[in-house]
Amino acid sequence: MGVGEGWVQGGGLGKRGEEEEWKSGGVMGWRGYGGVAMEDGMWKTEGKRGKDGVAAAGLGGRGAHGYGGLKVGEEEWRGLGWRKGLGEGMKRMEKRRKGRGDCIDICGLTDLGYSRPKFTWCNKRPNGQLVFERLDRFMGNGAWLNLCPHTVNFHLPKIKSDHNPMLLCTQPSIFNRSARPFRCERIWINHPDFLNVVQDGWDSAHNLSNALTLLKGKAISWNKHSLGNIFERKKILMKRLNGVGHALNYSPSPQLAILEQNLSKQYRDILLMEEELWASKARLD
Repeated sequence: MGVGEGWVQGGGLGKRGEEEEWKSGGVMGWRGYGGVAMEDGMWKTEGKRGKDGVAAAGLGGRGAHGYGGLKVGEEEWRGLGWRKGLGEGMKRMEKRRKGRGDCIDICGLTDLGYSRPKFTWCNKRPNGQLVFERLDRFMGNGAWLNLCPHTVNFHLPKIKSDHNPMLLCTQPSIFNRSARPFRCERIWINHPDFLNVVQDGWDSAHNLSNALTLLKGKAISWNKHSLGNIFERKKILMKRLNGVGHALNYSPSPQLAILEQNLSKQYRDILLMEEELWASKARLD
């Protein structure tokens, strides 16, 4: 596991970076890997274990405090200007990580994994200084896994916070809900065009039963094409947010970050409309 599972674009240290430029300095480490190399401005790890099982790399630049050229593998570190404070910071960081890992091992916990986007946090800076990390996770012991073997942890799209909300579902199959029954909504009655829909459906029928059936169909069609079904719009926006989240994982860009923010705002507007709808169902002012 790496010290940090995220990466920085256009001004930091990263694990990915095809066709990207990595300029500023920083330090990163891996437990269990000893090979780190820099090729074409991008750090890459090699599958070799160092003497102490930890590899650290510094990139010369604004934040590196004068680090020189670096090549790690079978050769010794060269040109790496270690500072006392930096070395102590790495030791403290590794000590905290080891303590957390020991606690997880003692408690017998297992990472429950995830579905959908990998990262759960973003600094939300669309100017190119994007940072993504998986900070949040669910863990369970053996008893939990035996009790709920089909548990799925869903990473949901970010709406307002810089963290992705998470949904732990112990029985994913039960989420297939049937369609709700038809009801005349209060927001329809307050709309000036709804009277024409009622008159059209009522005048086209020969009896009360046919009139109600026609009115139901016309009201549903009118709501979908004129007002817009807010539940369908909500589903579409959620799918788009999921798609943008996947794209940001593999090919981050400021344009995608801005699109995610715009979609999040549209989604919040839909939530307000939905709140008004549910308030009308509950007969709340």
